[in-house]
Amino acid sequence: MRFPAYSIFIIGTDIRNANNELLTRVELTEMDHGLEMVINDGQHLPGTVHVQVFEDTDFRFLYLYNENSGRYELISGGVHGENLFSVAYGGRCLLTSSRISNANVNWVLIGVIVAVFTIGGGVAYIAVKKKHWFW
Repeated sequence: MRFPAYSIFIIGTDIRNANNELLTRVELTEMDHGLEMVINDGQHLPGTVHVQVFEDTDFRFLYLYNENSGRYELISGGVHGENLFSVAYGGRCLLTSSRISNANVNWVLIGVIVAVFTIGGGVAYIAVKKKHWFW
């Protein structure tokens, strides 16, 4: 599979640490949610790097993979349109056209909690308001 072309650049005023090396190779991998990029081989960047991916898909969201939590976190302000993204940290990034949710909802647990509160509320109502039923 041949991956789309990309452009990578850094603006001089965005450089914070000139001793950090900038590797211009960006690894691109197609994922279920979008396109994963590995920037600077996971190493520290010299500053904010701008990457433009030339692909038919219009990506709107940029996520950075957090190694500690094992999930992607949304980078606010990372998207500039026309598939141009700004990143300040090297590592795995995910480009998507829609938001991804990291929440795992257990609907059975929510249903059990609602049932317990409903039954508990009914029992409390009967115990307080209808005391004469039990006399």
